[in-house]
Amino acid sequence: MGIQVPTRPTYVCLGTRTVNEEAADPHGGLRFRAMSDPHGSFDDGHDVAVRAPNQSQFDPQRAARSASRPSGVTTAGWITIIMSGLTLVLTGLASVGFALAYVEPATFSNTSVPTDDRGMMLGMAVYAAVCAALSLTAIPLGALVLAGSKVARALLSVVAVLAGLASVPAAAGILGVIPLVLIVGSLIMLHRRNANQWFAGVA
Repeated sequence: MGIQVPTRPTYVCLGTRTVNEEAADPHGGLRFRAMSDPHGSFDDGHDVAVRAPNQSQFDPQRAARSASRPSGVTTAGWITIIMSGLTLVLTGLASVGFALAYVEPATFSNTSVPTDDRGMMLGMAVYAAVCAALSLTAIPLGALVLAGSKVARALLSVVAVLAGLASVPAAAGILGVIPLVLIVGSLIMLHRRNANQWFAGVA
């Protein structure tokens, strides 16, 4: 005659509490089933959910690092994001327009666009597309610079130099000089002494 063992949840005793291993809390914690202990501290049959704390809600180290960020780094990062966004829109539209003028010059025959020189249209389309690509690359790098990434600062410096060289042909008037001045100013602010200390984790 066999012995029948009743199937019941498995309990593991931790001190004076008994943990029900089969009752995992959906929030990452455990669900305790409070059993009667020798001191009468718990009532039998009551479940108590114990949830693990959410560590991602607040990071004191990241908050302190953001608070100590030099104002020059903050200014350079936001200048990069805003100016790159505007440049991306303008050069993106310009590249599409020059490309259409190259493919279908008859469409722009009654406008001021010199469609007779298709080689110039192709060159302008490529130039605008390169500027748009540089702007698109600079936007996430600017955000990473604000977060304190040294690699992003190095990459953004390279992109800024290339963007400065690309803006030289357009720097004929005052409006063309403004992007070049902002690029040079941002590079200076990103590589000042206090900025170097902050990226190195000293400040």
